[in-house]
Amino acid sequence: NQGHGTSCAGVIGAIGNNGIGVIGVAPGVQIMPVRIVDDTGIFVEDDDVAAGIRWAFQNGARVLSNSWGYSMPSAEVHEAIIEATEAGAVVLFACGNSQGEEVRYPARYPEAIAVGSSNQCDEPKRIDDQSMDLYGHNSGPEVSVVAPGTSMVTTDLMGQEGYSAGNYTTNFNGTSSATPVAAGVVALMLSEYPALTVGEVRDLLQRTADDIDPVRLVADPINDLLGFGRVNADAALLAVETKRALGGSALAAGKNTGLGPNGGGCFIATAAYGSALHPKVAVLRQFRDEHLLTNAPGRAFTAFYYRNSPPIAAFIQDRPLLRAAVRASLTPVVAAIEYPLPALGVALALALVTFRLRRLRRV
Repeated sequence: NQGHGTSCAGVIGAIGNNGIGVIGVAPGVQIMPVRIVDDTGIFVEDDDVAAGIRWAFQNGARVLSNSWGYSMPSAEVHEAIIEATEAGAVVLFACGNSQGEEVRYPARYPEAIAVGSSNQCDEPKRIDDQSMDLYGHNSGPEVSVVAPGTSMVTTDLMGQEGYSAGNYTTNFNGTSSATPVAAGVVALMLSEYPALTVGEVRDLLQRTADDIDPVRLVADPINDLLGFGRVNADAALLAVETKRALGGSALAAGKNTGLGPNGGGCFIATAAYGSALHPKVAVLRQFRDEHLLTNAPGRAFTAFYYRNSPPIAAFIQDRPLLRAAVRASLTPVVAAIEYPLPALGVALALALVTFRLRRLRRV
């Protein structure tokens, strides 16, 4: 997770093109551990911390996982974070482990993705929750997402300097352990589609997070404890696949496929109806969001569709007769979605007629 070359709280776990391969949330990525504490575990000066951040992204790191923080702001560190994001690196920070207190710096800076923690029961990590670890995390509007952060298994320093006597620990807790999990999800997203911008990564990570607060009754999509919810790697990668498909070869070649940013992934229907804003396309898109994306088989089908449908849609777009045929074939599907009960009645009636015809033929 963090590469415990030193205390985890004193390491920038930069995932880049150099360093040691570590198996975790994102198998196959590499870690670039950057030490920002001295031999006694005390943080170095702010300008040296900033230099560590700069060294990471200047040497190819795309994801900076930071399980540390201050109570006070630092202009030097903030400037380094701004430079990192402008260079295309996604910067994540632990928001702190003190329930009832504000999000700590540098997680509090708008350029950072502030990460909170969830427990073993997939609930927000609070002092009064069901887990064995009696702590909560800092809260505030800066919280972006949460990730699992109790009783995590990770590598450890050897001997007495580590959390345990061996090379691993099974009790790595808090937002320090949650942050590398969220960073791993970001690494998966960038591995799938390296062209994602920092803003796109943040947007997709937040929009695909799961709301795990069982007591929240308001409709606001973000709260001060959970942010947008617990990270969901499967949903995030599916969203990335959609975005990559929207920027596929047909679009890159400048073909007028009608599959622009408002297409929402319904490529074939968009090509058939001529516009992503067509009401029939909107019906299909709503069905995808409210039904297919809410279960594993539906998500698998949608991912398969995203990978294979763009060239088919581009082929349909240029052939009027084929477009008409596809529209005709989609008409009963859209009708069944819009009017499920009448569609079920028609299906049952057809089944009954078919059954009776077969009996008559046997007679």
